[in-house]
Amino acid sequence: MTAPIGTLLPLTSLSNFQAALDFIAWLKQNNQQAWQMLPLSDDIATPYRNQGIGLSPFFYDPHIPQEFRTWVISRDQFVADQEEWLLDYALYQALAEKYQQKDWRAWPDALAAHDVTALAQARQELHERVDVYIDQQYFLANQMLLLRRRAAESEIMLIGDLPFYLAPTSSLVWSHQELFQLGEGGQLVLQSGVPAAFDEPFVQQFWGHPLYDWAGNSLENIMNLFALRLRYYRAFFDLIRIDHANGFFRYGAMSPEHPAWCTKLEGPGQVATQRLLQIAHNLDLGIYFEDIASDKLRLEQFMKHFQIAGTRVLTLLYNLEATQEIKVRDRDLSLESLAGNNIVFSSTHDTIPLITWVKSLPTPLKERFCDINNLPKSETDEHLATTLRERLLTLDARLIIIPWQDWQLDDFRFNVPGHEELTNWHYLVDIKKYLKK
Repeated sequence: MTAPIGTLLPLTSLSNFQAALDFIAWLKQNNQQAWQMLPLSDDIATPYRNQGIGLSPFFYDPHIPQEFRTWVISRDQFVADQEEWLLDYALYQALAEKYQQKDWRAWPDALAAHDVTALAQARQELHERVDVYIDQQYFLANQMLLLRRRAAESEIMLIGDLPFYLAPTSSLVWSHQELFQLGEGGQLVLQSGVPAAFDEPFVQQFWGHPLYDWAGNSLENIMNLFALRLRYYRAFFDLIRIDHANGFFRYGAMSPEHPAWCTKLEGPGQVATQRLLQIAHNLDLGIYFEDIASDKLRLEQFMKHFQIAGTRVLTLLYNLEATQEIKVRDRDLSLESLAGNNIVFSSTHDTIPLITWVKSLPTPLKERFCDINNLPKSETDEHLATTLRERLLTLDARLIIIPWQDWQLDDFRFNVPGHEELTNWHYLVDIKKYLKK
């Protein structure tokens, strides 16, 4: 059975709301059924280390087409529905503006400690600016609701992306400090990342998030934080990717100052993931797991038992960026190994694009790969990449997602994990050029 097809393209790659509507039209014209987005919270320059809730002001579009200048929900209803996070978020933004400092750890002690008396005084003093930030989130939410309405009319599924961790400067971290492993003044004693290990295919990485305090008897409250975030994004998406799902079972604890401290620790495991499934079920929200990890056996067992869709990536059949020598079995190079209860990608925002991968494969491996998959020996890498992409679309899987770059055979890359200096999230697409008249 042929799987539904979709495209991965960040909303940041479209210049305005009209361009997003045009992209939905492009998906419809090309018989696609899904749009996979990347995280939408602020700061959009670090989408996997951001607020974790709300919509980035980056998406504010004063040029919404007149036909879409309607309010899907009233402001009062929006505030009532979202006040659990919105009031602190808006105050956080107003305080960051006042002190010209986004990092709450540099604010006056009482405010940094989220002291109730100091907060009440700040709300009164900054109420006008707080209202501005509430209005901004209200406008942005309405914009996304209108986008989802158009997608539904076009029978396009919108897929969101929920980062596992939160930025240290997230208002959720500020207002729930007891749920994180924080030192004096909110400093990170340890942070998220991936330690170097003989069985780890990726280089050591420091991600810069505060770690959840799973051992501090706060598991239920941490999962309530996940519930809060999923409840908010449920209004905009039909399906949500849970980033770094293995972090529930095993997670990196990293110290840039003390390399010997870097290690992997046990997470709460099935207790947390079952709670996550219950949250999604109660919200009638589809989720799938980003389950790309070197030590994911327990996660895989859990996913198989509960029939949770995972993630498979063509360009990781042979990981050209692995630090260890890879001995790949024939069955691991088979395209059919990607099929099954999976969301299949040709490449992702974290990997090299399809065309770059094909061009970079050593010639003997490229020939072996073609033999295993009964692919013709292509005269050009572009032809092989196109053939691979078309073969991917025939797999029996839950969903096939092709990043925009792979449709165009473009070598642009969004992100190199662990190398923030190499990221570039502002890939722009002039979608009107691709629309059929």
